Amino acid sequence: MTLLFCLHLFSLSLLNDSVSTTATGIIFWAALELKDLLCYSSDMKTVLIVDDDEVIRLELARALRDADFEVALAADGAEGLATAESLKPDLIVLDQDMPKLYGEEVLIAIRATAWGKDLPVIAFTISEDVDVLNQNLQAGVTEYFDKSSVAPEQVVEIIKEKLQ
Repeated sequence: MTLLFCLHLFSLSLLNDSVSTTATGIIFWAALELKDLLCYSSDMKTVLIVDDDEVIRLELARALRDADFEVALAADGAEGLATAESLKPDLIVLDQDMPKLYGEEVLIAIRATAWGKDLPVIAFTISEDVDVLNQNLQAGVTEYFDKSSVAPEQVVEIIKEKLQ
């Protein structure tokens, strides 16, 4: 269900006992999905998606939100690490080949923290390089998927399993 609402902001200035009067009005229209207005319970799981491919980030975010997850997004490794440190999500989906910090570097930094040492992290990449796979497994990745061979809905099912 989509709700349409109007917010009218009005400003009025009076100076020197009504010698100068200024009035301005601004109207904002917005449409929000009902689920975006509802308060979520504190037991909702949060997933951080760290990927420099905007299409993949948004498709996976949509699938996760449809499955009632809270979702945070980051477009590069440095932003992903900063977001993870401040948000402390329940699970991270982490691309490997990204600007600023590679996924493996982000994973090593997360594993070095008390809150991140056991955090489920799913490596989500297009790399089929066996060395990259081995490096990620040694760094402590929980799962490893090829982006081209798995649909967002399949990733959501795996995330559900990991967070039970």
